[in-house]
Formats: sequence, C-alpha cells, structure tokens
Amino acid sequence: MKATQPIASRFNRRTARIALAGCAVVLLLGSYEAGRQTALIQRARPTIRLSERASQTLSPTKFGSASDTHENIRLENLGRISFGELYDLIHSASPEQRSSWAKQLESLTGGPRKLAATEAFFKVLIQLDANAAVQLVAEITDRRARRVAIDAVLGAFREADIAIVAEMIIRLHATSDPKTRLSSIAREWLQIDPAAAVKFMERHRDQLANDDLYSFMWDWSIIDPAAAHSWFEHQDRAQQTDNVIRGVVLGWYQRDPAAAVEFAVAHLDLKGVRGVIGEIANGIVRDTSEQPVDFINEMPTLARNALIDAVIQSTKVREPSNSPSDVARWLVALPNSIWTGRVAELLTTWERKDGPAVLSWIDELPMEKRAQLLTEHSPAGEGISPERIFELAVEIPDHKMREAALQKFSERLGPTREEALKSLQKLSLSVAQKHYVRSFLKFK
Repeated sequence: MKATQPIASRFNRRTARIALAGCAVVLLLGSYEAGRQTALIQRARPTIRLSERASQTLSPTKFGSASDTHENIRLENLGRISFGELYDLIHSASPEQRSSWAKQLESLTGGPRKLAATEAFFKVLIQLDANAAVQLVAEITDRRARRVAIDAVLGAFREADIAIVAEMIIRLHATSDPKTRLSSIAREWLQIDPAAAVKFMERHRDQLANDDLYSFMWDWSIIDPAAAHSWFEHQDRAQQTDNVIRGVVLGWYQRDPAAAVEFAVAHLDLKGVRGVIGEIANGIVRDTSEQPVDFINEMPTLARNALIDAVIQSTKVREPSNSPSDVARWLVALPNSIWTGRVAELLTTWERKDGPAVLSWIDELPMEKRAQLLTEHSPAGEGISPERIFELAVEIPDHKMREAALQKFSERLGPTREEALKSLQKLSLSVAQKHYVRSFLKFK
C-alpha cells in the first residue's frame, strides 16, 4: 500500500490539474464572448450621464425585443454599427417593429447622428422589404431626414425592386419632394430591363418633369439608339415634343454623330429641332480638335448646311454660345467650298466690335483662304485700315480673284458714286492706285 500511494496521489493531483485547466478554458471562453458582446454594445452606445439613463431607456431611443444581443443599442447610433450587424438586427425584427423604429428615428433631435442613423436604417430596409421602405420614406415629414432616406434607398435598392423605387420617385416628386427625379435611376433601369422602363415612362409621362423626360430619352438613345429612334417614329405628332426629340438626337449624337444629325435634319419641320441642331453645332465650334473638321467634311451636304446655318444664326441671340469671331475662325478653317457665301454677315458683326482683331486675323490667313474671303467681304470700319485692305487685295496672285476682291473693296467706299469718290480721295494711295480702284466703281 505504501508503495502505491505516491502513484495514486500523483494521479489524483494530475487529474485535478487537468480539471482545473478545463474550467479555466471554459471561463476564458465565456469571458471572451461576454466581452465581445459588451464591446459590440459599447461601440454603439454613447457616453451619457447617469442622470440621463432613467429617461432614456428602451423607448423611444433604444431597440427592444428584436435581439437580446442588441437590446441596448440606441437608435441614434445606428450609423456606427457595421452593415452586417445592422442587417441581422433589422432582418430579425417584425414589420411592426421596423415601422416603429422608423417613426422613432424621425422623432430624434436633428443633427448628424440622426441623419447617419436614418441613412443606415433605410440602406438595410430597402434590401429587406422595398415596399415597406418606400412607404416609410413617404411618411417622413422632416425634410432633411427624408432627403437622406431617399438617397439611401436610391443607393442601395436591389435591381429586382427598381420598379417599386420608380413609383416612389413619381409619388414624392408630385407631393413632398419635387427634386426627386426619375433620371436618378433611368439609365440603370434601361440597362436592366428596357421594356419595363419604357412602359413605366409611357404610363407616367404626364407626371414626369421636362428634364426627366429629356434625360430618359437621352439615356435610352445612348444605350440603344435604334430602339429609341423606332419608338420616336411610332409616336403621334403631339408626343414628339421638344424634350423628347432633343433627348433622342443629343443622346444618339454620343453614339453616331452623323446619323443623329441626319435624323434631325429629316425632322426640321418639328418644333425645337433647329435648336437641337444649333446645340450640336455650337458644341462642334467649341471643340478645337481635328475630329469635328473631318466630321463636317464627311457629312451629307443637306445636314452640313443645316449645321452651319444653325451655328451662324446662334450668334444673333442676346447671349450667344459662341461669338461671331469664334464662329468665323471655325468656319474659315473648313474647306473653302463649305463656307463660301456664308462669312460676310459674321465678319460684319465682328468688325463692329473689334475691327483691329479682324484685320489682324485676315493678315495671318493663308493666301488661299485670304483671297477667297476678300472676294466675299471687304472689312471696313473703326480700327481697320482701308489702305491695308487694298494691299491685301492686290497681293492676290489669281487675276480673277484679285479683281473680285477689289470690286468688294470699292463697294465699301460709299453707297453712292459721289460718296465713294470722296472716300477714295482721302485714302493714302498713289494716283495710279486710286485710278485703278476707280475703275471698279460701278453705279447706275
């Protein structure tokens, strides 16, 4: 017996140590889990004074029965919770609880924490129950909170719920939030399910803002120009409104500029088409790359003439997109055959504002373009030296073009023969030069 006691004793002690170690592991794991849950709650709970805790218990600012783990998370701190944790929390709640929380959120004192909480809540809810989410958004009366909720919904909805979100947009635009527009989701919808998107647009067309209708057609024409074009052609004349055709043409222009312009030219009888062509033309003028020049050169004559006419006419409005000088420079840079007969009016307007700039520009033109320009227009007015215009004309190497330029020069000397001769005598030209100019004075 004595020989075996130490062994038994050692065995018992070893068993005891193993049992104690096992208990320690269990306690450690339990402590870790409790600490993790406490940390989760503490991340979401603000530091509040003890005197405040009595009045801020579970209702209205703390979650209640949705989850024992999250029962002490305060509503205004939802923005601090991870998406996964918040998703689990709202997913486990009943529809009644979700509705109650939404109303409690709105009742919070305004500020960044309220807005962050509102955003977090609706980002999750729209993915769990789109119908409930859009209904609760519509019930929010706080303007700032509603705007945050709308943005959260628009940024997080599922593709399958896009029609529900679109209905929300129409409803809010017509009632409490006119800034909410279908254009915020139109392009995405046209890519996901174009047929459904178009049917929705047709069903709610009278409720859409003009900008929304334009944006919808613009997006559609970029995504599928053939379908948008076909749809347009099948509409009644009354439905082919300014905003519709503007969206079709300008959107199509992003994909196939030449085809879009030809389409517009073919519909010049529709109201607003000339304005659309003018928009395209003015954009081309502002584009300093070589691509627009090649594009104009290759266009069918009818479409090209419509573009050039539109851009010239656009300089006559009170606040033109492009000045006469910009348009003249752009136009004369094109092949001479394109702008022949089109520059005189532009140059007359330009020289009235800045004669010296016109003269300087003409001086720098290549001879081929300068000669053609002077046969069509002879600049005159303040800051423009007629003697210099005469010199430029006589420098033209081609005999016929030189005489045509001098004819234009003589016509600018005066409306009658007497006035023209009087102006001629004042010029610093030689007797022979004056005699030469006089031969071009042709009055009845």
